[in-house]
Amino acid sequence: MTHSAPPDPGLIPGQRLYLLLGAMLVAGSALLFSVKAVLVKCVYPYGVDALTLLTLRMGISLPLFAIIAWFEQRRRAHTLPAGDLSRCLGLGILGYYLASYLDFEGLRFIGVGLERMVLYIYPTIVVLVGAIAGRQRISPLVAGALVATYAGIGLTYAGRSHDGAQRALGCALVAGSAVTYALFVLGSSTMIARLGARAFMSVAMVGACLAMLLHAAIAALIQGGSPLFCLPPVVYAYGAALALLCTVAPALLMGDGLKRVGAQRFAIISTIGPLGTVLLGWLLLGEALTPVNGLGIALTMAAGVAMGIGK
Repeated sequence: MTHSAPPDPGLIPGQRLYLLLGAMLVAGSALLFSVKAVLVKCVYPYGVDALTLLTLRMGISLPLFAIIAWFEQRRRAHTLPAGDLSRCLGLGILGYYLASYLDFEGLRFIGVGLERMVLYIYPTIVVLVGAIAGRQRISPLVAGALVATYAGIGLTYAGRSHDGAQRALGCALVAGSAVTYALFVLGSSTMIARLGARAFMSVAMVGACLAMLLHAAIAALIQGGSPLFCLPPVVYAYGAALALLCTVAPALLMGDGLKRVGAQRFAIISTIGPLGTVLLGWLLLGEALTPVNGLGIALTMAAGVAMGIGK
């Protein structure tokens, strides 16, 4: 089933509702993804490495995405062309295998607060590349929203301690994740318009899961085994939560939301993600939340509301 590009906002009530629902889907996806970093930090004390945890996450997710892809294929009148299939798989490997692996490795060296701050350079990359490519100009409203959201994010993390000799390595890994994810978002818009959100996301995620499992299999051969089947029960519970709550659900929400709002609006709305991470880090990990940090949260949320009203 082919979907048309998102309608221009602001004139017809039906179009406003279409975009509002898309914004809610994107916000829900970003908030669920924000839980991921906190769960990962909760698992690492059990001695689990990033590769094992990612393999567990993707291994549980794979059957669910395969079932969705199968149902979506049955709805189509013809087989997915080889070119579209390869692009879907390639984008999935880029955005959810490579980006996730870099992010999980970076979380070994830095806290969830700094990880979110570095990771959320990706909306700027999406907006700037989109503008350079001529897809959409950066209006004063978009520019103001970007400045406000990043000012808010900066205040959110102001005064936090990020000491450690390996901080630079962690930041570099997460920055690499941000770049690869931005490229995924930009490439996904066209494919979602061609194939539909669920069809694209399910095939892309099957590609990401298979790439992760292949990586794990090669690593097991090199190392002479894998700890995947002898982990503490609580780790499997965390792995299931990462798969269902932080992978399958937000990926499907992200696909439908991106179809409705487009790459640039998606990038801006997704800045709610770091705020969710800050609050969860405060509630679950005991990370400090000062009045300055609270001001940053309020500023970023206000920017998002202003963007929604303006659109």
